Amino acid sequence: MKALKEYQREFGESYDLGIKLPDHWEDHSYHNDICPQFIYRINDSRIEETYGIRMWVAPKNPDHREGLPARYTYTLVVNRDGDWYHVTDLDYTDCRRKAQGVADSPLNYLETAIQRRKGWKDGFKY
Repeated sequence: MKALKEYQREFGESYDLGIKLPDHWEDHSYHNDICPQFIYRINDSRIEETYGIRMWVAPKNPDHREGLPARYTYTLVVNRDGDWYHVTDLDYTDCRRKAQGVADSPLNYLETAIQRRKGWKDGFKY
């Protein structure tokens, strides 16, 4: 018997992600959320805290997305004492333009977020 992944245990074995998820994305899915979520940890020498990119994978059918604007939604998160906290939403389209075709790299999302905020480490609201 094939072992189920966390998102499959929480949202059903047949839940379709629509993508092949790389191994370095951690599954943080929880059944009380709208949809599965995955986090890519970013350890950056410019900051003391651990940041990450959270990707929400909404259902394929837009009628079942409960307000999520797209199938794949990205947010910048920070890890504090083992819990992940929302920092800001990331605009996938804007990130793709800035990354010039390599937007699949979470570091490109982080760089875009950094560029948007002067004094970004102190500028985040928690």
